[in-house]
Amino acid sequence: MQVLLATVGLLFIWVPSLYAVPQVKLLPSNVAYFSNGGSLTLMCTVDMDVLINSVLFRRDAFSYVGIFNPTIPQCNATKFTSNDISVYYTNCDQDRNFTLIKHGNNTEDHRKNWICAMLSNVGGPCLGANNPCLSKIVTSVLRVPVTTVQLTNGSGQTLSSSVNIVRGQSIDIKCSTAPSGSRPRALFQWYYRQGNQSPVLIVDQSISTTPDPITVPGQPESDLLISYSTWTLMGNASYHNMYVYCQARDETNTGNYTQSDEVQLNIVYPPLVHLSTYQSTYNVTESMQSFVFFCKIIEANPQPQANGYSWFHSMSIIRGQTSSSYILPSVQRSDAGEYRCTARNDYGAGTSDSLDLIVQYPPVIQVVQIGSTMQNQTAMLTCEAWGNPAETIFYPWVHMWEGLPIRMGLQSQNNSTHSVLILDRVSLESMGTYVCTGSNGIMGISEKLNQTGLESLHVKGTAYILVDNARFIGDISLTVDISIPFYSDPAIESFIIQTNGSNVMNTSRTMTYLSKDIVNYKFYNKAIKLNSQKVNFVIQNMTREDFGNYTVLLTNSIGSTSFQFHLDPFAPSTNESIMNPVPTIAGGVSAGFVVILIVTIGVFLWRRNRHPHVTEQAITMENNRNASVRPTDGDLYEKLNSNANSDIQMYSSLNTPTPSEDHQKHYENT
Repeated sequence: MQVLLATVGLLFIWVPSLYAVPQVKLLPSNVAYFSNGGSLTLMCTVDMDVLINSVLFRRDAFSYVGIFNPTIPQCNATKFTSNDISVYYTNCDQDRNFTLIKHGNNTEDHRKNWICAMLSNVGGPCLGANNPCLSKIVTSVLRVPVTTVQLTNGSGQTLSSSVNIVRGQSIDIKCSTAPSGSRPRALFQWYYRQGNQSPVLIVDQSISTTPDPITVPGQPESDLLISYSTWTLMGNASYHNMYVYCQARDETNTGNYTQSDEVQLNIVYPPLVHLSTYQSTYNVTESMQSFVFFCKIIEANPQPQANGYSWFHSMSIIRGQTSSSYILPSVQRSDAGEYRCTARNDYGAGTSDSLDLIVQYPPVIQVVQIGSTMQNQTAMLTCEAWGNPAETIFYPWVHMWEGLPIRMGLQSQNNSTHSVLILDRVSLESMGTYVCTGSNGIMGISEKLNQTGLESLHVKGTAYILVDNARFIGDISLTVDISIPFYSDPAIESFIIQTNGSNVMNTSRTMTYLSKDIVNYKFYNKAIKLNSQKVNFVIQNMTREDFGNYTVLLTNSIGSTSFQFHLDPFAPSTNESIMNPVPTIAGGVSAGFVVILIVTIGVFLWRRNRHPHVTEQAITMENNRNASVRPTDGDLYEKLNSNANSDIQMYSSLNTPTPSEDHQKHYENT
């Protein structure tokens, strides 16, 4: 390398130590920034007294700027000036400082390497041109100021006017010098303001600046740099509607900052919901009131849409309900339970606390039969009430028959939800409908405080004969029609009539059959009508042998019941002693006929009083003795065969036909 040296005069300086090597420094270290058209300032200094003959500033490999006779006593005095370079010597701090200022720098001075060399020609260190004392290299770099500053989110998307931050969550907001970059890297400041207030500098530990900026794409390595400052911002409610911005400048610049656009912080959060109602109480009466729920938004940002609501009843969603209110137009007991509502916006859903709707309604009363319904055994009826409130007051039971009260005030065993009625040794009179009545004080849609439950009691057993005893009167050569009413549950399977130890058979002269009947009867001395049956026994052309005792045997699946009746003659048999004329009474009426008439009426009245349960008189007599009126034996049987009545059931081992319609009407009339 060729080096040109120019030496003017010699100056000898005493060096304390000829062997110590001075430290030559070129400042600023490493990089010296300059502006386009501005000045570059370099200072070369040595840390000890040495005999300095020359100080040289070298740019790149060949260009030197020399300073000769540097020992000038004045501080900050100019030592060398050449074109655009000025060199000053300062000894203010007893140091050897030589400052170079290069004016009018431009892009051609960018990335040039500078070095400072000190030489001595009297021996010791730095002797001669081949052994100078050199500083480290300093590179001159053209400064590029910050011209663009922008705010972006964590994904690098530019923020324009606002940014949404979910409350309770954090977000990274970046301030960068992109896209232009700067040289050297940038320094940042963050500010915020509320409304029209003055901006406030933010001092926050969550703000960090990127230590190693990124090289601008398309530029040489380590040339233009994009710098970042990141603010990790927590979504606090106090930040809502606050404006923030950042500003930046390169780290060597003392001038003005370049500012970003302002961004408004919008703190968003799911709705906070409260379930309310305009009613003062949550206790409502079934079918008597309506009820309205409101899903009230305490706070939300943004507000839910009009159809952004959901409703829940007992943890199940109510389909089709998406508005902020829910109406029960007529509250039913099935509407009772827990209600909640949910409101939703773009940042989540909020669920209200629960509201427990209590629906009051009168008790539903059900009567269940427990135990046996066999005659002479114990039956138990249990009345259970379900209502709200649950506690029910029960009243004495009522025994009814077809809507008519039979017995009132039946005492029972009660608690708050049950009433138990015990019936000992049930019988035919125990049958009917038992009514349980209770109240919990709530008047339902029926506008009645007392509610009832019903249960019918059917007593099973052998057949009941509905007359106490029976005595029937007939006459020789006439027809007698005998009816014996009875009740049987289960139904009669068979029946027979016996006399003198023999079964009465259906013949052309005699006939037995069953028919349906409605009987006037008494339960506990109360007149009722009882659907029953009757045994019918018809004897045509009676003879002396037909009189006597008869037994009716009725059999069902439980057992048999027997009943005895007696058939007596109406008058003594015709013989010589009887056939004598009977004295007559005035008017030509025989005294015997009057006696017979009185006896007949007395017997009839006695039987009516004796057997009040029988609907039809069981004594049938043929008053008309005209033979032309009565059918003959053969005619009767033939007529019964040809005119069967479907309402009459025939029971006979001989499969005999039902009685004729005419005969049935005759029986009913008599």
